[in-house]
Amino acid sequence: MRAKRAILFVIRYLILILLISSAFFGIMVLMDGREDESYIQPLKPVEVIKAEKRVIRNEIKLSAFVEAETMIPIIPLVSGEILDYCPYPGMEVKKGDPIAIIDNELCLLKIEQAKSQHDAYSSSYERLKVLEENKAASRQMVEEAEALYRASGALLEQALLEESYTRVVSPIDGVVISAPQAKGAIALSSSPLAIVADYSSLIVDFPVGEEYYGKIGRDAAVTVSKRGEEPSECEIVYISPYIDPHSKTFTIRARIKDGSGLYAPGMYVKASIAISEKECYSLPLKAKKIDGTYYSVEDGAAVAKRSNLGEDGSYFEIEEADRDKYFIIRGQESVIGGERVRIVEGE
Repeated sequence: MRAKRAILFVIRYLILILLISSAFFGIMVLMDGREDESYIQPLKPVEVIKAEKRVIRNEIKLSAFVEAETMIPIIPLVSGEILDYCPYPGMEVKKGDPIAIIDNELCLLKIEQAKSQHDAYSSSYERLKVLEENKAASRQMVEEAEALYRASGALLEQALLEESYTRVVSPIDGVVISAPQAKGAIALSSSPLAIVADYSSLIVDFPVGEEYYGKIGRDAAVTVSKRGEEPSECEIVYISPYIDPHSKTFTIRARIKDGSGLYAPGMYVKASIAISEKECYSLPLKAKKIDGTYYSVEDGAAVAKRSNLGEDGSYFEIEEADRDKYFIIRGQESVIGGERVRIVEGE
């Protein structure tokens, strides 16, 4: 009886194992019969263009400040109280326009003194000449009197000249950019009465790296611009023959053409100096990624490229061998080299 129960227990477990095995086998068969489902990433859409032939200006970008080529501090040549003071910042002046009038009382006294001496020496000189004719005076006495007469005349002219300096006028046509004095102040040679700048001739001095020395000629194209304005052409005045050993730069001075009314001394400007010009195949700068990489599309895949050739503010040069290829102009920021892409038409 006990043996029969053991046999039934074994049979039950065998049947259970058989049922579990059959179910597992059936599930495996069903799984093998299903098709594999895998995610296929769609191709990235990109816009493409072909390179065009145009003139590329290889140029360097700089910044500088505008200066007046002629900027004159008006220094008083005599000292004294300022009786009248005309200038103010921004005032336009012509050559000879009054700037200030300085008290001339001391100068008038010097003129009176010099005039009295000159008259006395003149009378003495004339009298001795008559005495010489009558053999009553020697030639030496006459020459000494003549020397004193001429010296007194020079002193009189000097006194008159100093008195004329009390009426200070502008030496040039220009604009007053500084008027630091006032009526009633004391005019001194150590302090200018005003500073006048000639706005008709404005210049810019550029510090250029020594690696460009010898590559820029006097006929190089130079432009300057302020924010929000079109560039203005310049002409190079001179190229410094000296390189600063500390900053490793040399100076190029350029004069702005027709800059009157647009620029003023002290204004910050951005400049461009063309080193060379070349006709070549090129692409817009926006075809480059931030790291300088750009892509051509070859056999449906993006091919990464770099260019160490010339570029200007809008375009960069490519190898002539790539002139017939298509290049990604939009969508390149998310593309990596070797990745397959889908070309779409631009909007």
